[in-house]
Amino acid sequence: LRELLRGADPATTTEAGLRAALAADFGAEAVEAASAGVAAEIEKYIDALEEQPAPAPAGVKREPPSPAAAAAGSDKRAKLEPGGEGDPDPGALGKNKFARLEWYNGKLFFSIREYYEKGGQMLPGKRGINLPMPQFKVLQEREAEVSAAVAAGEAGLEIPLSEDRKVAVREWKGQLQVDIREYYSKDGGLAPGRKGLAVDKLQWPKLAAYIRTVNAPKPDREPDRAPSLQQAGTSTGQQGGEAGERLAVELDTKRFLKVKDFHGLKVDLREYYEKDGELRPSSKGIMLTPEQWENLRTGMEGVNGATAEKRENHVLELSRNRRVTTRSWKGTFQVDIREWYEKNGAKAPGKKGLSLTAAQWEKVAAAAEQVSQALNRGG
Repeated sequence: LRELLRGADPATTTEAGLRAALAADFGAEAVEAASAGVAAEIEKYIDALEEQPAPAPAGVKREPPSPAAAAAGSDKRAKLEPGGEGDPDPGALGKNKFARLEWYNGKLFFSIREYYEKGGQMLPGKRGINLPMPQFKVLQEREAEVSAAVAAGEAGLEIPLSEDRKVAVREWKGQLQVDIREYYSKDGGLAPGRKGLAVDKLQWPKLAAYIRTVNAPKPDREPDRAPSLQQAGTSTGQQGGEAGERLAVELDTKRFLKVKDFHGLKVDLREYYEKDGELRPSSKGIMLTPEQWENLRTGMEGVNGATAEKRENHVLELSRNRRVTTRSWKGTFQVDIREWYEKNGAKAPGKKGLSLTAAQWEKVAAAAEQVSQALNRGG
């Protein structure tokens, strides 16, 4: 289980999926017998994640608030206004909460987030939300309504920012708050999700003042998503991307091979989907360890030959339960990179994996040297 958790993607991994993987290796009865221990280990993993900083845009140096800024922002007696004399950070809201503009995946966002101090640095925490510019524009245009409700001490105002995001002036434990949050569907209505941040009535005037003064800068050029191999070979993390990203190769508009740092360097082959103007990783994909990648690279010529000949049932073992298989599916030749499990004494394909077209596989093969170099640099 710990080995599975070390290689897990927190955006897509579920407890049910982990238990299914364990059952494939040890049997359902064994997993059921150890159910309490499994639950406890997963709980430890989740607690550890809560202590990690939230993703920072790769390729754009985030200037974190200084401990001095945090101290000044959290001092209620100082009552610093953003941009005021002695204020070290115009986005400092107090209680280690900060607002700022940030680039991520080639797009500009308005970020509102809670930070924590570690090793003399202020690091971004899990509590917060990034608003795309269209959503921020709504917030900026209707800031005066929110400010009026806060000044009057009136809860109940709700302003939609998108289909699943809104600003709400509410009362929580006897205190008035402005909550900027993402919601999800539940029982025919909307329920508040974890992605978001609430500010109190003392922090909102600082945030409102900052919102009024923000003008989205125009960059020298529009940052690109990871370019395709035909356009510019490969893209490194210095050109923008996800947190910890060392290399990105576009396989098509919504499929990428990425070398990223998640509990150690991994090769992530994944399909993305678009939401609120940004690409987000889906559950369709697989993360390979450096050892599994090297096994793939070593046997790549065999896969290349099978792909060129459209030859099915070529198998390359990457590990005890992971393999590459060539096959045809609905008339299309595919290279399937997947995790397998034991079922009735035989191997069966699992959900964790990605089936590539011949053209997508060729891009993976063409980038093999750069991928290995990125893994070696990290090591």
